[in-house]
Amino acid sequence: MHIETHYLPSLEYMTLLLQNPSLVFEVEENFPKQTFRNRTYLLGANGMECLTVPTLHVSGQKALT
Repeated sequence: MHIETHYLPSLEYMTLLLQNPSLVFEVEENFPKQTFRNRTYLLGANGMECLTVPTLHVSGQKALT
């Protein structure tokens, strides 16, 4: 099974990981912006909050995962 990486993945994502005997993580893949790879939603005292991990990009180059 080939899946993308996530930062603080959902319960469904983790369940899928545990159900498969073998996994392949793609490490040479480009890092797409605005995906769940660098953000997650947390349920706090004030409701849903978005937690984002900033990433550094070099101009003209694609960032690898």
